[in-house]
Amino acid sequence: MCAAGLLSLAACMSSGSLPTVTADFETAAVFNRGDAADDAVVIPGNDGNFWIVGADKQFGLRVYDNEGAQLLSLGTGRLNNVDAVRLNDGSFVVTASNRTTIAIDVFVGRPAGKTLDLKLASSIPLDLVEPYGLCMARLAGETFVFVGDKSGTVEQWRLDGQLQAERQRVFEYDSQTEGCVVDTVTNRLYVGEEVTGIWVTDLATGQTSLFAAVDGRTLKADVEGLDIYDNGEQRWLVASSQGNNSFVLFDPADGSEQLRFRVDRNDEGTLDGVSDTDGVAVYSASLDGYPDGILVVQDGRNTHPRGNQNFKVIDWRKIEKQRIGQ
Repeated sequence: MCAAGLLSLAACMSSGSLPTVTADFETAAVFNRGDAADDAVVIPGNDGNFWIVGADKQFGLRVYDNEGAQLLSLGTGRLNNVDAVRLNDGSFVVTASNRTTIAIDVFVGRPAGKTLDLKLASSIPLDLVEPYGLCMARLAGETFVFVGDKSGTVEQWRLDGQLQAERQRVFEYDSQTEGCVVDTVTNRLYVGEEVTGIWVTDLATGQTSLFAAVDGRTLKADVEGLDIYDNGEQRWLVASSQGNNSFVLFDPADGSEQLRFRVDRNDEGTLDGVSDTDGVAVYSASLDGYPDGILVVQDGRNTHPRGNQNFKVIDWRKIEKQRIGQ
């Protein structure tokens, strides 16, 4: 990162040789100063409408509309990571790692027109030291939650139809993990060990290998958010590299790097760039105004205009344009 006091953040972010994109809009800032906003998930409606559900780790969950205005807040504790899966009836199960109660909070979300009805349904107590990273998946018709802590432990839980939970297995890493995502096509779990790299585990066999190492170039510690873009034709693993304020697209088939980029300030100066990112969220299908989906990233500084942390939303077409070199 650029040294504070020597270069402005804007100069720091524009001085590198990486391709850049700009955000299309940003959410309202969280209410608390300092390290607050973290991870997000996109909940689609039935007519192209969508909501962004963001974790505020000093408060709980915050729900934003498709222009970034806050619609709802649920103060359930210091929630760190959040994810969601769609059920057959059109509702969503949303889970979040709760560092206050040492639990997985389970919410049910029901889209209704322009409104997302989101309510806390249950809480799953954990024996972890401090719940941290979290991701979800639907596999063979069942719902799973993967949750880790700062010690390097990641647990797999199965949720039944009544949202009761059963712990199924435990994965161990040498140091702190956070971002994770399940590739439901290949049945693989990706976990970011912040100072080491991204690990991949075959959930059928349990075999684990290092997918991408922290090398100071492609990935610079900390490895933070992970998600998968899959539009039926293209499949990319998306990672946030916090140490150099950048994002990476990997081909999950062979681990090859497809694109590294930054999110920079727009020409009008109305939307700042993105730095010090924690969580990332991808939605790969068409949304109103975004036919190829969106990328949502947490902004750790939010400098123009200066404010508390928030989330930036990027039209995926901009990222694809950079990937193909146009």
